[in-house]
Amino acid sequence: MTTAQVCPKQKIYIDPFDGKLFDFDNVSSKVYLAETINNLLRAYGNNFVIEGFKVLSISYELDEVSIGSKNLISDLICIDLSPGRAVIDSTYIEVTEQTRIVYDVTNLDDSGFLIISLEYNYLHTPYENRSILKVNFFNSAATNNIIEYNSVNNNSSFFIEIPRVILNKIQFNKQTKTITKYTKYYNTDTNKITLLNKQYEIYPKSPLLKDFIRILQDAK
Repeated sequence: MTTAQVCPKQKIYIDPFDGKLFDFDNVSSKVYLAETINNLLRAYGNNFVIEGFKVLSISYELDEVSIGSKNLISDLICIDLSPGRAVIDSTYIEVTEQTRIVYDVTNLDDSGFLIISLEYNYLHTPYENRSILKVNFFNSAATNNIIEYNSVNNNSSFFIEIPRVILNKIQFNKQTKTITKYTKYYNTDTNKITLLNKQYEIYPKSPLLKDFIRILQDAK
């Protein structure tokens, strides 16, 4: 299962949706240089967090709904993420407001874990294309087996071809109704994870680009 949320307030630089040279009130008339300019970011790396996207709060909550004579209780994990900035698929992304994600773990095995990620895929299109915050569930059997993962998660959307940054790993206990482990800050030298046979760094950083952006801001 996947919970995905498009952050309503975000900025994409340079975005084909609005990075244009000419505009004659016709989508097809726009000329774009976004991809070429964005490739300059490769000098500083790709798919990393500049700052933010930290877990501000996380809780295990029960949601009770009455349907006829029955009361249905759902187990929910509620996550609040701070605003943040990242580079994904050679594109600078800035989420300017706090984001709340609610994930239903009622039918999941707590021997597994949740992964929070930010996804963005650069598309050659003049139409709006936004980054997406996602929470995906992995259990021990499905972590590196795509067929098993799709079976457990009903074909949820974690495709290794999609560029992303992994923001956090969360473990929980359904018996005690608690969050047992998550990390507020990651050291990328020691925190790596393999998902569906692909290795990721958790909360990957690029201090060089952060300094570069700071210099540009100071020069304004």
